[in-house]
Amino acid sequence: MAGKDISVSTAKRYWTYYDHVKQFIEEEYNVEDYKLKDIDYQFITKFEFFLKTVRNCIIIPH
Repeated sequence: MAGKDISVSTAKRYWTYYDHVKQFIEEEYNVEDYKLKDIDYQFITKFEFFLKTVRNCIIIPH
């Protein structure tokens, strides 16, 4: 898909975030899969903390 519908940099960002979410779910919930319907405010705040502390990511509001 990269180069056709989306740019290469967008595809790279997608896979980077995918890896972050996957690592977070595995470490926080000890599972390999997590249902979208179970994502709530607590999940988001824990994920934000994970990004800031474990992955050293900066959260920039849009």
